[in-house]
Amino acid sequence: MLTPDNHPVWEVYDLHRTARLNVLYYEKKLARYELANTTLDVLVAVLAPSSAAAGFFFFKNDHGKEIWATLCAISSTIAIVKPFLRLAEKIKTIEKSLTAYRIMDYDLRALCKRIRSELDYTKQCKKAFDEIDERLKGLAVNAPNIGKDNKLRDKLFESVVVELPKTSFFIPEIKT
Repeated sequence: MLTPDNHPVWEVYDLHRTARLNVLYYEKKLARYELANTTLDVLVAVLAPSSAAAGFFFFKNDHGKEIWATLCAISSTIAIVKPFLRLAEKIKTIEKSLTAYRIMDYDLRALCKRIRSELDYTKQCKKAFDEIDERLKGLAVNAPNIGKDNKLRDKLFESVVVELPKTSFFIPEIKT
């Protein structure tokens, strides 16, 4: 028996929440990867033997020279290791997924507005949902190969629930 809690329109709302969660998740992950990439670039630039930092007065004495030599070794190690981290590639794939989820989030938000304005989950709405849902396959197949952060995902899920509570969704009248 169809009830408000198991109405087919919940497919739309559940996917909307999922899309929104993925937008927030990939935004956070992208910010972290960009910060790591920028930090490593700055460290290599500042700690390179040819950098202006080498001229600082405190690197001129014996103790400072040892510290500078250690910092240069760290810089060299970072410069060697950084390409193997493939941060630029990961950033690019996260950006691609983030863009796709933002589009999906927008499309689902528009579909939710349409359902509310029509006061019904029509066949046209269902067709629009099916088209949006079909795109999810491509997103899953091309998901960025980055470590999963369940703690972050759980935290963001809570914010999605606050942003999109069940009570904010319109449940059409059940036709018998």
